[in-house]
Amino acid sequence: MTRFKDFDDAREQREPIELAVKGRRYLLPGDPPVSIVGRLIGANAEGGLNIQVAEAQLVAAKARLAVEDLPDDASLEERQAAEEAFAAATAAVEPLRAEQNRLLVDLLGKANADQMIADGVGYYTYNRILVWLQVAYGFAKDPAAEEVSEEGIRELLGQIRLLAEREKKPALLAMLDAAEGALAEAATIEGEGVPKAPRRKASAKRMPTDRPRPRSASRSSSKGTR
Repeated sequence: MTRFKDFDDAREQREPIELAVKGRRYLLPGDPPVSIVGRLIGANAEGGLNIQVAEAQLVAAKARLAVEDLPDDASLEERQAAEEAFAAATAAVEPLRAEQNRLLVDLLGKANADQMIADGVGYYTYNRILVWLQVAYGFAKDPAAEEVSEEGIRELLGQIRLLAEREKKPALLAMLDAAEGALAEAATIEGEGVPKAPRRKASAKRMPTDRPRPRSASRSSSKGTR
């Protein structure tokens, strides 16, 4: 090892990162600023800042539904407790969103961030840019490359089914039937020769007004999608 190293040498520099949004191209340094490296590490220490925001938003959404689902004869104490829980869950989202915004501004540079806002870049696109930059800089795993467990898929389907039943969306319910049928067939093909029955959380119960789900239709739909 030599006693001198020139880190300004072009051979030591990482390739710049380039992205395009709303018709503009942005060129960013190949290394993130040292001042935010600690925050990037911390943001991904518990599953990633965006995941923390999504989880907090889910808690807030459930709290809102709890308020909306209160029966007409609910006591004043019950209503007050539900509304306080909703207010607390909503308030918990704000500091996470604020950190998202600060982190992205520091990664992009204020001038670039201001330009994106002026161009009308939407909230979800802004978040996707943050995720992409964290992956590009090596501080987060690529969500598209991560495997999703069967249990995770079933849990997500259960949550979607709950919302579809609440909003009475028969077309979406039919798609969920096909997806659950495809999971059951995949389990048969992969392993034990016995299809696994779709499992749902207790909260994802079918509404009394819904018709029973025909198993044969579910299976035939899933065959068509393989």
